[in-house]
Amino acid sequence: MAIEIVPVATTTKTALKPGHGVIAVKATAAGSRISELSSAYPVKIISPKSSHDRRAVLAFILSYGGGIVPGDRVTLSVQVDCGCRLGLLTQGSTKLYKTLDPKVVSVQTLKATVEDGAALLMLPDPLQPFRDSVYEQRQVFHVHPNASLLLLDWISEGRRAMGEAWDLTSLKSMNEVWRLEDAPARTRGGPSRPGGGAARPRLLIRDNVLLHASRPELLDSVRHHAGGMGVVGTLIAGGPMLGDLCRFLLGEFAALPRMGEIDWAAPSQEDGRKPQQQPAAGGPEVVWSAAATRGYTIVKFGAGDVDRARRWLRGMLEREGTVAREFGSRFLMCLQDR
Repeated sequence: MAIEIVPVATTTKTALKPGHGVIAVKATAAGSRISELSSAYPVKIISPKSSHDRRAVLAFILSYGGGIVPGDRVTLSVQVDCGCRLGLLTQGSTKLYKTLDPKVVSVQTLKATVEDGAALLMLPDPLQPFRDSVYEQRQVFHVHPNASLLLLDWISEGRRAMGEAWDLTSLKSMNEVWRLEDAPARTRGGPSRPGGGAARPRLLIRDNVLLHASRPELLDSVRHHAGGMGVVGTLIAGGPMLGDLCRFLLGEFAALPRMGEIDWAAPSQEDGRKPQQQPAAGGPEVVWSAAATRGYTIVKFGAGDVDRARRWLRGMLEREGTVAREFGSRFLMCLQDR
C-alpha cells in the first residue's frame, strides 16, 4: 500500500511545539476526510492515500528512529467530528529506549474528542520497553453519548532476543474515558431543562498499568507478577457502532470453561468450533477476561509472546466482523502476522 505523507503544517500560521501532533477529521458528502494534520519532531503523523474507500480515515503515528528516547515529550490531539470514523495505527512496535538516568522520563500524552455518531479506533503495535527504560503514557478520551471507541493498549516484555524479560525501570500507562453530557440549563426562576448547557465530562473508565522496578532486587518481582507472560494488554470497546463486538467479547468469555472443566491436551469440538479456534477462545496460548462497565467492555489479556497475542486479537476481531465491516479490513493490518 502506497503511503502519501501529508505536509507537516496545514497552514503557514501553524507552528507546533516539538513533539506535538494534531489530527482532525470531518464529514463530507463523500465520507470522512482529514481537515487538519500536522506534527513536529520527534513525532510524525502520516495518512495513506485512499481513493476508493472513504468510510474511515486511516493514519499512522510514527516516531523517528522507531521509538522514544529518554526525555522525549510527545503530545497528540485528536478530533473526530460527528458521523466521522478515524483509525490510528502504528507501523511497528514503539521502542522505549534505555535511559542512563532514571529521573529522565519519556512522556506521551494523547487527548481525543469523539463527537456523536463518530468512531475512533486505535489498534497500535505494542510498546516495547528496553532494559532500564522509563516511560509514562496517558491517553484521555472525551466521548459524546453516541460516540464509539475501540482502544488497544499492550506492552511486551522487551527484546527477547537480547535476553530482556521485563527489565524496564518504570512504565506507567493510563487510559481514561470520559462521557461528555449536556449540562442542564436553568430557566430564570424555573427548573433545569436538559440540552441547554455546555457539555460536562463524566468519568466512565480509568485503567492504569504500573510496572516499576527502581532497584535491581525488584526486577524479579516484576517478572514474577508477569506470570511468565511475554505480553500483557487491555482492549476497551464501547458505543453504538461497537455494540455487537462488546456482546461478542462478553459471550466468548462467558463460554470459556472454568477451572478443571476441560482437558487442554484434548480440545473438544462439542461447541462447534474449529480446532484452530480453541486457543483463540482462551486456551493455553492466551489468558484473558472480559467485563462490562458503564456501557463499555474491558478485556484484559496476557500471552507468552506478541505473535500469540496478535493472532488471538486478530482472530477475535475477524470472527466478529465489526471492524472490517465498519472501517475496512486494512485497519487490522497491525494484527497481521510478521
